[in-house]
Amino acid sequence: VDDRFVRDTQADRFMRAVGAHSLVVAPLMDRGAASGAMGIFAGPRHAFDDAALVLAKTLADHVMGAIRTGDLVRQLAASRRELSRRIGVEQALREIAAGLTVLHDQEKVLQRAVDAAASLLEADGARIDLLDERDGALYWGYDATTGRNPGLGPIEGEGQAEPGEGISGRAVVTRGPVWTGDYLRDGRFTHAAQPDAFADRHTIRSALAVPITAEAGVLGTLTVYTDAVDAYGPGEAELLMILAHQASVAITNARLIEQLDRSRAELARQAAVERALLEITAEINAVRDPEEVLHRIAAEASGLLDTERVFINILEDGPDGTSWAWYSPTERGRDPWPADEAITAD
Repeated sequence: VDDRFVRDTQADRFMRAVGAHSLVVAPLMDRGAASGAMGIFAGPRHAFDDAALVLAKTLADHVMGAIRTGDLVRQLAASRRELSRRIGVEQALREIAAGLTVLHDQEKVLQRAVDAAASLLEADGARIDLLDERDGALYWGYDATTGRNPGLGPIEGEGQAEPGEGISGRAVVTRGPVWTGDYLRDGRFTHAAQPDAFADRHTIRSALAVPITAEAGVLGTLTVYTDAVDAYGPGEAELLMILAHQASVAITNARLIEQLDRSRAELARQAAVERALLEITAEINAVRDPEEVLHRIAAEASGLLDTERVFINILEDGPDGTSWAWYSPTERGRDPWPADEAITAD
């Protein structure tokens, strides 16, 4: 029957249900603002006096203190978990960077990078698509062997993503990270039937793509995906960009080493050819038999050109007419020379 405050139907119903007549309520104050209230009720009428009000206020302050302590503990635990995660990520990045820099095989470099992306971002899977400079389209190259749903393979059909198509194509155009929290419902990028069907079939909701770039331009894209909604943001994008950069550096190093190896091999081959030619010239000058000279030239040509079949053909006139005399490294023969099949200067 107390009319000093606004009645609440639900609260009145509760008091009647429990048979309570007296009630004291103290606010839970947090930094000068009420964040809740603590209520104490009793059956008898006029059960609480001023001392009970002071006690209720004190208890409410203790409750608020416990809540704050619990919040701080949870925040501390979350901070520790985040710190532990960051330490783990940084350690993994250092290991990956060290591993990538010693890999000279481009395929191993890209496989290591895509596996790391799926693991560090706790994704369902990851993929690398490579850019074809001839048509500017992206073609599937590598799938992560890690993740909860790895190895999805190329998109059905022709399999390529046209420039600007999907988040991978968009990442190539913008040369920056692109992510979506709900792939099929996101209208910020160009959709195509086959990629959309692929996303629907494999329940891909969130996806994040970053370009793999070098001085010459975009090499491809690194993409992670998951069935969770709104799974990625700026933090994940920054991490994936770091992986993409490391992959780019490793790819560039691998290509430079490959070019250097090819240059060294070519230089060594040229040196061997020049040395052989000098030796052949000296030996030929010392040989007086013309046939022996021809056999020797054929043999040296076979070695320098790395082939088993070398023939020197010479037109010779004999009692039976003109014919081909041929010389291999070890044999000599003669074949007819039909005049009607001959190639003439005319």
